Amino acid sequence: MPIHPEGPGTNRPNGLADGGPIACARCGSDGTLTLHSITAAGPPPDVLLEVGYSCDACNLHHVGRAGVAAVAAVFNRLHSPKGVLVFGRHYIHCGLPMQKIGSEVRRLSVPGLSAGPPEDAVGVYLTAQVLRCSCGFQMDVPEQG
Repeated sequence: MPIHPEGPGTNRPNGLADGGPIACARCGSDGTLTLHSITAAGPPPDVLLEVGYSCDACNLHHVGRAGVAAVAAVFNRLHSPKGVLVFGRHYIHCGLPMQKIGSEVRRLSVPGLSAGPPEDAVGVYLTAQVLRCSCGFQMDVPEQG
């Protein structure tokens, strides 16, 4: 489950379409960025990466393509990424890949959409990977087929 900060406020700066530098489209800074995801942008995979990031100063989210060197330049300035970083199919927390410790079936439901008791709410079942960081942080992500 790639975590791409898409939705309201998402920008695709023009510079990233051609693999330009990573920077906030509003303030132009690259010093206040938080990286959220890094995935291969497509063939050839060694040229461009699809990067999801946000500007902490402007509170804007961006998704775009950048060269490996541009991503490395921002990533190397960060003392430690905030939260969980999705790098391809890997989830990074505390600077280390999280380990899969099992799978569980989870039920997602929306209570209040039916007049009956909460256990009768319409739901969807999915198989989730349980990932754990060496610090003890744990999260579930959908199994990838």
